[in-house]
Amino acid sequence: MLNTLRRITILGLLLATVSCGSSDLPTVTQVPSAAFSVDRQHNHELSSAKDLESFAATGAECGIDERDVATMVYLPKDGELGNGVIGCSVMRAPARVRDRQLHRQLWTISQALIPDQDEGRIERVILAQDRRSDTLAFVASLDNRGHAWEYGLNLDAVNLKNKDVFEELLSTIIHEYAHILSLNDTQVIYDPVQQLAYEDHTISDVVYETITIKAERNCLGQSGIYDGDACYMPGSHIFEFFMLFWDGYGDNVFAEAVAGEVFDQNPDDFVNDYAGSAPTEDFAETFAAWLMPELEAFEIKASTEEKFQFFNSRSELRNLRHQILSGLQAVRN
Repeated sequence: MLNTLRRITILGLLLATVSCGSSDLPTVTQVPSAAFSVDRQHNHELSSAKDLESFAATGAECGIDERDVATMVYLPKDGELGNGVIGCSVMRAPARVRDRQLHRQLWTISQALIPDQDEGRIERVILAQDRRSDTLAFVASLDNRGHAWEYGLNLDAVNLKNKDVFEELLSTIIHEYAHILSLNDTQVIYDPVQQLAYEDHTISDVVYETITIKAERNCLGQSGIYDGDACYMPGSHIFEFFMLFWDGYGDNVFAEAVAGEVFDQNPDDFVNDYAGSAPTEDFAETFAAWLMPELEAFEIKASTEEKFQFFNSRSELRNLRHQILSGLQAVRN
């Protein structure tokens, strides 16, 4: 079972509580507090500090009370984290949000666990403090294709000197990477009309449902599997994983999984209850367990071994596992 902090995936927001740290930093620009939605139309050319401020501010919902939220937003390039911009706070940000040395340590750890072929997909990094939730980390697509991604961590969950907390951080990074791996534009298709409609709050529920139904029909027309957001394409990791391990749960499997019914009725099929909440979470949790089976967060069962065999049967995943295990050894040392 997962501990007190949760992982979250597509369209999630990083919400955390930050304890104190220390840093000797230069003054950074602050972004005014406001409620922002995720910017899926990614701007690859940021020509000025003003552009950077505006872009960074879209990375998280700031909430009504700016005292509850603080973030440091980075736009990594060529492997370097770059300069951060403080967002979502008109007051002095907490020390950990300003601690760039810690941020670079976390980015170095993340780089060790995220293979180079997908690290370049991460075009926005958010390190945040938010007192309203216990979410541990998230990833989200920055465009309508799943090519560019946002990656966030909860600074409150970071303790590089506590072995158990550190190991949970490592498994969480691997979990989030598994989402990028399985839900990028080489694996799934996102309907651009449906994606834009999701963010347009002026569109009525009836119209949105019509758009979603059309997106589902388009997916089925390509022999894919539609989960309400992404179309799993035949041959992809998530498509084949679904067909082997989720197809037998029934036609209403996605809604039942979110409601907890799939796990409640089939607890022996999953490494933990969170894995039973969606096929994508099952893939990501089992992938992390494949790399770190010794963690208490994972209960290894006969069904888990079958899913491990699925991962082992795919040469790309075996190669990635070798890279990630090397990274695990490096950061543990």
